[in-house]
Amino acid sequence: MPYGQRHDEVKEGEVRVHVERKAVCADGALPANRCVLSRASPVLRHSLLLELSVPGELSLPGDCAASWGVVLQLLSLEAYPLALVNA
Repeated sequence: MPYGQRHDEVKEGEVRVHVERKAVCADGALPANRCVLSRASPVLRHSLLLELSVPGELSLPGDCAASWGVVLQLLSLEAYPLALVNA
């Protein structure tokens, strides 16, 4: 079951690959309503490009390091052990 999407963009004869990653609860049991990000302001999530559309999965653009930093600061990795997946 793919957790990330791969986008190939062709520009001037080059193939650029963009991979979207997701942080998922290691046991697949992270309910969206218990995730601190689900309680964050929708404006904050939108500005950081953080999507929490599927319970237990946090979608993050692969090229957005600032968003990853915010996620790792907001989530308790002891309470929510995460696994990073990409396609």
